[in-house]
Amino acid sequence: MDDLENTPSNSGGRPTKKSRKIIRNIIGLIFVALLVGSGLYAYMFFLADTEPSISSSPGSTRIYTAPTEPVKRFDEPAFTFELPTDWKKSERENVVFTNHRYQSTKENTANRFLTIYIDNVPLGKAVNKVVAIKANGSMLTHGEVSDHCSDFPEYKQAGQKLSIPMKRDGVDFLCDGDAWTRNVAGTSSVESVNSVRLNGTKNGERTLFFTYEDNGNMPNYDIFYDFLKSFSVK
Repeated sequence: MDDLENTPSNSGGRPTKKSRKIIRNIIGLIFVALLVGSGLYAYMFFLADTEPSISSSPGSTRIYTAPTEPVKRFDEPAFTFELPTDWKKSERENVVFTNHRYQSTKENTANRFLTIYIDNVPLGKAVNKVVAIKANGSMLTHGEVSDHCSDFPEYKQAGQKLSIPMKRDGVDFLCDGDAWTRNVAGTSSVESVNSVRLNGTKNGERTLFFTYEDNGNMPNYDIFYDFLKSFSVK
């Protein structure tokens, strides 16, 4: 302020060229400070509003993360795994093959079933969708559930037969394209159609095949994925 008070004025009492330049510089600095402050506030407000519902993921800057559904562990003599807390063990699907069947009991989701075949597995069973799996010791790694095989070009070219050999994600499976109203996803591996071999520390090698059926309008395959991640033979 001393510079302004001591700055010489012209005879008309108006500020000199030097004083006008100083005033313009001060006004410019104030404007820049206000602009930066407003931008910083807007950024912090947006970050605080969105951060709880998003997380980082490879290949994507920010994605929505759905709430995790509570699960419970099923401890069977030959294996263990996790499913949502409302699921229960139900009757076997087929007495010819060794299997364990589980069902959702939550309202409007009783049409969700999971079946575990062990040792004596149905190599000729056809499914609508396939998910590739791979052995990792006593546990599994998995890919994603495919589209309904009735939409595959191979199905249409084959004359829409009931059971058609197909390949997706490097694994072979049998397409039950005729049952287009059902959503039955089955697992397969490079080892064989409808089977994978896991090695347990207690019981040794076991052959397994899994199917997941969800006939709702919006099938929830996250349940199947979480099951496969948690599954382990003993």
